[in-house]
Amino acid sequence: MRGSLRPSTSPSMIDELQFSVELLETVFFTAPEPLATADPPRRPGLYLLLYDGDLEIYSTIKRRWPIYAGNAADLAERFGRHRSNLVDVTDLSVDDFTVVFTPLASHGLAHYAEWLATDTLFKPVWNQPSLAGFGSRFQGNSRTTQQRCPWSVLHPGRRCSTGTPKRSRTELLTIVDGHLAATAPAEGVEPFPPQHAIDARIPSG
Repeated sequence: MRGSLRPSTSPSMIDELQFSVELLETVFFTAPEPLATADPPRRPGLYLLLYDGDLEIYSTIKRRWPIYAGNAADLAERFGRHRSNLVDVTDLSVDDFTVVFTPLASHGLAHYAEWLATDTLFKPVWNQPSLAGFGSRFQGNSRTTQQRCPWSVLHPGRRCSTGTPKRSRTELLTIVDGHLAATAPAEGVEPFPPQHAIDARIPSG
């Protein structure tokens, strides 16, 4: 089992730079696993989803940059929820995704790590407020008439609210294009995590 990333001080005393470096080292030296079969511990942690499907809109980040970052009190439960949510989506499959995850010492640290990943390190496209909804949980019939979340408009099929969305799918596709144009890694950048970094962590002999 992987060890937890744990700073030397309490969460309120974390040296942000040191923790950021340690987090980067951890995720960059961890090989992605298929989301369909990943078996994380039932512990808090950070995870990064990478897209490996054929949709042209995500071609600039395919296998090269996280499409979504999340934190969880229970990584195993969260992965199971994501798998279930993808079953009925018309243009995505659970087999389109790999995942890098790292257990952390507490859910508080997982929240902090997600903030680093979404606001500072990677800025994944599905974490943007204008495209929110991938990580949301369906709330039942009492909410079916509420405004449909942007993610479910962008990738239809999942059971969700049926109210009129704020933006059309065409508008959301334009937002995706604009965000990826500004944040996707340049051509020639190695897949994430870099294979040479993964190889460097594997003991020789």
